[in-house]
Amino acid sequence: MDLPGSAGGSSHVSDAFSLEARFVGTAVWNLVRFWSHERVGIEVADGVDEVAVALTADALARTYRSEPVLLAATPQVTTRGGLLQLEYARP
Repeated sequence: MDLPGSAGGSSHVSDAFSLEARFVGTAVWNLVRFWSHERVGIEVADGVDEVAVALTADALARTYRSEPVLLAATPQVTTRGGLLQLEYARP
């Protein structure tokens, strides 16, 4: 699978993605406020696009206020690319 911009080269502007102190402060604040955390479900089924699921889960997790969890009607889901996702029971 080829992704846009995967050819490499120096055309990528890495400085636009730097980590600033205000973002670190927000992440720490959200992490410390554990009482406001929530689980957010991502519905999945056989044939789901694993890249879309990964990007959604990553975006939710980066807030440090939510925990993304997969929701499926069956204990096993096979993604479009053949990745097998198994049911996970929390200890």
